[in-house]
Amino acid sequence: MWASAHDRTPATYRSTILLTNHAAAMARVKSAVRHVQEVIDAANATGELAWFNTAYRAWRLDAKKIGSGMSYAEARARLRKAVTKRLITLDVLDCSERLLPDIFPLLGNVEQEPAEKCPTR
Repeated sequence: MWASAHDRTPATYRSTILLTNHAAAMARVKSAVRHVQEVIDAANATGELAWFNTAYRAWRLDAKKIGSGMSYAEARARLRKAVTKRLITLDVLDCSERLLPDIFPLLGNVEQEPAEKCPTR
């Protein structure tokens, strides 16, 4: 007879759950991160990231008006994070302008157009 869920101990649950070896899991993560970077580098090389550079420049100029800012390296890190998040959650490798809201935060006291209307915000 099977034990009910109330009768099972944590040890019983542990024995029925298969865990991935840490080294194997980390190898998969490193491979995925490397792949995302390769996709971003390829998009940059072909000019597909022109929207990103234009948006960064416009955002930086608007941010400067209110004494704020972001380095290009940070903006690229935010791009990587947005691409990775979309890959993990939607299983889609996307380097398009749809990522703008995840990369460049809205600025408080500066007139900015919504991302949908203006790729440079």
